[in-house]
Amino acid sequence: MLKFSALFIILDFWFFKRWTKFIRVHSYNKLFYQIPLWISLALVPVAFYVSYIKIFNILPTSIDNIFFSVITLWYVPKLIIVPIQLLMDIPRYLYFTRNFFEKNYLFFKRNVKKLFGVLFAFKSLPQFRMNLDRSLVFETNVEIDFLEKFNDNNSEEQAAIMFKKRNELDNNDKKNLAKSSHSDSRREFLKIAGWGAALLPFSSISYGAVRTTYNFKIMKDSIFINNLPSAFDGLKIVQISDIHAGSFITDKPMQEVVDIINHLKPDLVFITGDFVNFSDEEYDIISDNISKIHSTLGNYGCLGNHDHFMPEKSLKKLIQKIEVSNVKLLNNENTSIVLNGDKLQIAGIDNIGYGQRFGDFQKANQNLDEEFPVLWLVHDPTNWDPRMRNKFRCDLVLSGHTHGGQIGINMLGNVVTPARFVYKQWAGLYQENNTQLYVNRGLGTTGLPVRISVPPEITEITLRKK
Repeated sequence: MLKFSALFIILDFWFFKRWTKFIRVHSYNKLFYQIPLWISLALVPVAFYVSYIKIFNILPTSIDNIFFSVITLWYVPKLIIVPIQLLMDIPRYLYFTRNFFEKNYLFFKRNVKKLFGVLFAFKSLPQFRMNLDRSLVFETNVEIDFLEKFNDNNSEEQAAIMFKKRNELDNNDKKNLAKSSHSDSRREFLKIAGWGAALLPFSSISYGAVRTTYNFKIMKDSIFINNLPSAFDGLKIVQISDIHAGSFITDKPMQEVVDIINHLKPDLVFITGDFVNFSDEEYDIISDNISKIHSTLGNYGCLGNHDHFMPEKSLKKLIQKIEVSNVKLLNNENTSIVLNGDKLQIAGIDNIGYGQRFGDFQKANQNLDEEFPVLWLVHDPTNWDPRMRNKFRCDLVLSGHTHGGQIGINMLGNVVTPARFVYKQWAGLYQENNTQLYVNRGLGTTGLPVRISVPPEITEITLRKK
């Protein structure tokens, strides 16, 4: 946190150094750089205060969350803007460096010649003076001879030729001046356009913080499972994940989520980890709403990595609060739902990943019936490849953790996000033979309280017999 705070302040300094120069060169009103500068100076202690809260895991108040959002809006865009400015400066720096070396090379070359000339002159001073005198006399005689011939043959034709050459030189000067002026105008236009483009990250992150962060999207998918009993064909599951209750300033976002879930009328509701950020007290803001989630066959969940970012005593309190709010946690255990003699099995593990080893697949797999399908609740999707496929019966694994990258760029409908480069399975449905994995993009936020092009997700899954 301290390193990031220092980085943000350095980027901020660089940005405003360039911005101030731009305003002064164009003689704009000084307030255009003075006001942002005052804001920057005021936010420096706020940045370190937010770092202090995060480092020592102090439960943030609503005002602290607002501070964090303001810091995000002010500093994060500069992570995009400043590198772009530096890239734009590279040609200019290369041009300056080349000219610098060329000028100094010529300067060095001339002075070396002069040095050798002086040394040679001292070595043979009489001969040097004689040669110099002869050279001056020769050049003077040539000039006098030329002037005499010119005066003798001062024809109109020669005068016209000289006049034409002088005009050509004047025209070339005018063209070069026009080119230089055009080049300056184009450079000026690019500068203004560049600063205009620099506002885009501010607007994108502002929109992401205000709008996208709580713009909940329902993602619907039908998942086909081998030997799914007829009693469960058409079963509706709603999955949410990564609530991160500490990221909510009020209970209204969670209230909206619960309203959406209840409107979908699910048979099962699964919550796949990261109920909070790092304190059991954060759960209090969502507990009443969680308890209002209605499903015909029950609500189940598992713990995530953030649920362990607290002392053991706090973790026990968190588990109690979750259980009281009508969610059955499956931590290294399994359960079954029986309808008309048919069975659907649900297994859940504690978190494995992010330096944590609380999960136990062998324990969660105990006494599972090979005849009936198994749904797994596993917070971290990176467990699917090395620990689950080809080792355990897992018809469908439901995970979260990735947040879908949380911030991305929408390029013609295809979202490019950092999560793509970090996780092999980062969002949506993945299939391998008879095993399937669905990765939910999460509800809340962690780190930066903002989402761009990756809206919070409520997943509606309909099970179908394959």
